[in-house]
Amino acid sequence: MGFGLLSRKRRKSEEEIRQDEKATRTQFNSFSDFRKDGILTDVVIIVPGHPEIKAHKMVLAAASPFFQAMFKSGLRESSSDRVEMPEIDYEAAQILVDFAYCGNYKITEGNVRNLLAAADCYQFEEIKKKCESFLIDMIDADNCFELEKIGDARGLSRLSSQAGRFSMQNFEEVIKSKSFTELSFEELENYLCYENDGPLCYSEVTFYNGIVTWIKSDLEKRSQYATKLFVNCVRLGRIHKNFIWDVVEKEPLFSDAECKEHILLAWKFKAFYYDEDSDREKEFGTIGKIRNEFC
Repeated sequence: MGFGLLSRKRRKSEEEIRQDEKATRTQFNSFSDFRKDGILTDVVIIVPGHPEIKAHKMVLAAASPFFQAMFKSGLRESSSDRVEMPEIDYEAAQILVDFAYCGNYKITEGNVRNLLAAADCYQFEEIKKKCESFLIDMIDADNCFELEKIGDARGLSRLSSQAGRFSMQNFEEVIKSKSFTELSFEELENYLCYENDGPLCYSEVTFYNGIVTWIKSDLEKRSQYATKLFVNCVRLGRIHKNFIWDVVEKEPLFSDAECKEHILLAWKFKAFYYDEDSDREKEFGTIGKIRNEFC
């Protein structure tokens, strides 16, 4: 008997909770209807060149620490009935306002970058996290470098880390992409010399070919970097001697004295192969150092 009474009380409590949640949804739906009809709105969002977006300060402040601080500051902005948003996309502004009222949002490949920028600027953290997850699912050889930069710029550590890891683990695919040839010299050098979680997973010949591809994609401007990339990044000691003889030595990009010395060092390494724990490690540097692998 006591157990049955307790169960009925629990069910009643759960029903009351569900009723409260329904009331909350109804209230927010009312706010959304008020906004659409312009009832009791006290602020308009201005994106230049587009229709005004009517809203309630209270709703925006509840959804965003940025708006909360703005409207509570006591400065001119707190009493103004206009909020200028010249730096964000109009569709993104609409999505942020809709999210503030009813939690609805739509992320697509076409709007995710603009929406992320807007959410980051106006501190809609939930939308920002959703955009990060969406971009992570989009990572491929054509956009991995771009998305890593976005992750770094927006403080999205998961996006930055996973985009960087993708570029490392899919080197052979990445070097065929337009994004690879569009890297600046500094970006390329950082990418090729990355050693944090373990470097690229590929053959050293593929690595060499990637450097040649990057240089020849804009030969006039990039030939000046050939020697530095070749000497600092290519580990000739891990390339078969036939490839060095048939390909590397005949490549005009690497024909100056410093490159020739690097090639000679590789021949020495192959003639006097050493134990990695021996003193010859210091003499030959990384000429024959094995790259750690992800896979």
